[in-house]
Amino acid sequence: QSRYFMASAHTELALNALLRDYRDRLAHEPDLRAAQSLLSAANAGRTPLRHRFIARRRDVRDVASAIDHRLAGQEGASSAIGEAPAGEPRVAFLFSGNGAQWAGMGIDAVRENAAFRRHFNAVSALFEEHLGEKLACVLTADDLAERLADTRVAQPLLFSIQVALAQCLLAAGIRPAAVLGHSIGEVAAAHIAGALSLVDAVAVVAVRSRCQHVTRGRGTMAAALCGAQAAADFLQRNGLDALTVAADNASNSVTISGPKEQIAALRSLGRRQKLAVQLLDIDYPFHHPLVDEAKAEFLKTLPRIAPRASEYDFISTVTGEPIDGTALDAAYWWRNVREPVHFAQGVAKALEQGCNLLM
Repeated sequence: QSRYFMASAHTELALNALLRDYRDRLAHEPDLRAAQSLLSAANAGRTPLRHRFIARRRDVRDVASAIDHRLAGQEGASSAIGEAPAGEPRVAFLFSGNGAQWAGMGIDAVRENAAFRRHFNAVSALFEEHLGEKLACVLTADDLAERLADTRVAQPLLFSIQVALAQCLLAAGIRPAAVLGHSIGEVAAAHIAGALSLVDAVAVVAVRSRCQHVTRGRGTMAAALCGAQAAADFLQRNGLDALTVAADNASNSVTISGPKEQIAALRSLGRRQKLAVQLLDIDYPFHHPLVDEAKAEFLKTLPRIAPRASEYDFISTVTGEPIDGTALDAAYWWRNVREPVHFAQGVAKALEQGCNLLM
């Protein structure tokens, strides 16, 4: 018996009508077995259509509740809705950067998915040598919310969760045509692409996060609703010469990094000049000249790594272009720490290569 209920239709409007029909039938079906048979039949012998709704199926009430949430326009914790790409999907794996993590992320996956747990524990064991503690214990620590402010904790944990999740996707037969990552996410991307062994990738993450920690308290970051060139022009026009565009995320989204005083001034000037600026809850000036003082230590303490040709196309967000896995040496990973993240360019390149499903 399937653990999931799925309904699909050609259009979103038709899907909502189908879900209303299921909800009404479940509400008026007193026989539990008949209700279970109805849910089983939804997945049996039917070609999934473009617009899809899926819900975890512990019992009939779970599905009914998930449908109610969906029809009310609310997100359900045990359900999802999406649109399948037209034609044959061409997948790109995208790995998030620092800031995507939250306390509790990954706990359910570790508890409920044996494959995820196995991969996560394997990465945790390698990090123990660098961190002096098990990430498996950190994941459920009572003070994790506070500790995630420390890049030496946040980045290894984020890397471990992303690698375990990607390995589960690969095991399920989902193969990427390309992989790319945002800042620390690029290390996970390099490993999944096959360019770095797990041992080498863990070493890069551990040294990278430790060396970045020297800048804690010396700066912060902000998100601005504009393009990279518009952001650079704004900084120059307003004399905010200590700030830099740290990441080009999209055509209307950048991250700006630098000393706290100038980041605060950026927000004030943004309000007066109609530029939307959101301060980020981060105590580091990532991808900023303040990080330069960590360069010597990074290159000195990073163990010798052996980058190799990748199995899947690796799109660099340091250069914005596909590069050979053998180029991902220590010098490259310092550029990953220090230089701006060209994430928008990397995504554009994946789309240019025909990727139509970004995961």
